[in-house]
Amino acid sequence: MKKFLLSLMCLAIAGMAIAQPTSVPAPTGDEIINIYTQNGNAAGYNWANWWPTDGTNGCEWGSEEAIGGGKAFKIPNLIFYGSQFNFIDAGNKKYLHLDIYPMEDMTIGIVPICTQGGDGTPNLLEKGTRFDLTGGEWNNLDIELQTIIDRGYDFTFFYQIKYVSDVVAFGQGEGQADGFANGDGTKTFYVGNVYLSGTRIEDNEAPVLVTAETTEVQGNQVTLKLNATDNNSKVSFVITDAANNKEYNANGNAGEDVIYTIKGLEPETEYTWTVQAKDQAGNLSENEMTITFTTGEGFKLTPAPAVAHSTDDYEIQSIYSDAFPKVAPNAFFNTWGSAGEILSEVEVAEGDMVEKIANFGYLGNEFTANLDLTGYSVHMDICATELTQIGLTPIAANYGRAEASKKFDLTPGQWTSLDLVLEEEWPTLDMSDVFQFKWDQGNSQSDIYIDNLYFFKEKDTTGINEVSADKASTVWYDLMGRRYEQKPSAAGIYINNGKKVVIK
Repeated sequence: MKKFLLSLMCLAIAGMAIAQPTSVPAPTGDEIINIYTQNGNAAGYNWANWWPTDGTNGCEWGSEEAIGGGKAFKIPNLIFYGSQFNFIDAGNKKYLHLDIYPMEDMTIGIVPICTQGGDGTPNLLEKGTRFDLTGGEWNNLDIELQTIIDRGYDFTFFYQIKYVSDVVAFGQGEGQADGFANGDGTKTFYVGNVYLSGTRIEDNEAPVLVTAETTEVQGNQVTLKLNATDNNSKVSFVITDAANNKEYNANGNAGEDVIYTIKGLEPETEYTWTVQAKDQAGNLSENEMTITFTTGEGFKLTPAPAVAHSTDDYEIQSIYSDAFPKVAPNAFFNTWGSAGEILSEVEVAEGDMVEKIANFGYLGNEFTANLDLTGYSVHMDICATELTQIGLTPIAANYGRAEASKKFDLTPGQWTSLDLVLEEEWPTLDMSDVFQFKWDQGNSQSDIYIDNLYFFKEKDTTGINEVSADKASTVWYDLMGRRYEQKPSAAGIYINNGKKVVIK
């Protein structure tokens, strides 16, 4: 009987759920900067799941809850979550502190995110810290910022924090990001406090600005060369455009030239800027330098080339073009929140609209009805303000949504027209069930324009024809995507010149 009662007690204890927190720790430490705490939040603070909540790959929205006279934010069923706030200069802070209460034992990856130089500049490659958390209690986490700075990071423009399940690969140096694992949607936790504390460097010595000059003015952008010395390794440069109430910031190493390009200026305009150096302790150089330059004509958008294909000779599945109706009326461009892109339509001539993607980093086109593109080619017109290459890939719903991005050359400031045979460019993909098309390789600063995006193939009244060898491409594929450098000898159905061909 005793063994039976003991077994029942063990089962009852094992089945007990961990209680929710009843209080929240008070922030402790020196020189605290509040991000999300019992004493207040950073300016512009908000939480975001940064994922679509369409029931396929999204995670639930969290909620702020009152706990014991304080507050905490509950993140349920973690896949990927984050927060964002106005820029904080954390370059000289010692710790990033978090109080986290998980409902069960779990691992978590904390990823502070900073930009290269403030508004309009891309994020630095992400680097995170991994923790093992104990369920049912507050875990007090201190990330020593020096450990991330030593791996090539800079906290001058700190504005986001990302929560993932784990840090699975640690990149070293400025050119390598860490790898992260998203959660499996089963772990729930509370965030009670997030704040910066302590001073990383005791420093009262100001840097000395050595160089501040223009190296190139091209259209409506200018490239600067900057240099400053300091008693510590990292410096930044504060570039002030007082006439237009703007400020730019560049980061670098003390004693080394920093090449910094500022884009999107007014064309054919004279500018006068001042420059000061700043160290990680916040000391500004006593000396400043003045830069004066005049911009050129700048980028001018023109209409895309006229469409070269017609419905008389081609079967056309159009996604975006004034020349053809959409095959999928609800197909739409989407950035999935990747890099702060801004989408808009621009009229370049009467009735001639093009899609503009500002701050291009990553773009997709999602089809509400999957397309059978077997035997098709894709046409698109792309105009980039500065980029010289772009990555493209169709995404197949079958084959595990396999992707195979390829790069294609662009001429900045001009329309580039691409006609690509899908099964030749991407032979490993099954084109019979395509649901997205993706553009990538952007720098999150430049703009691109897209027009006349459609899929086409020559009309074939018999459906499947034999093709004579003298007209056929030397490259063939079978229906499994295997490539042949010459016409196959075995009987079967093959792809050649974007068409199905029967070899008997």
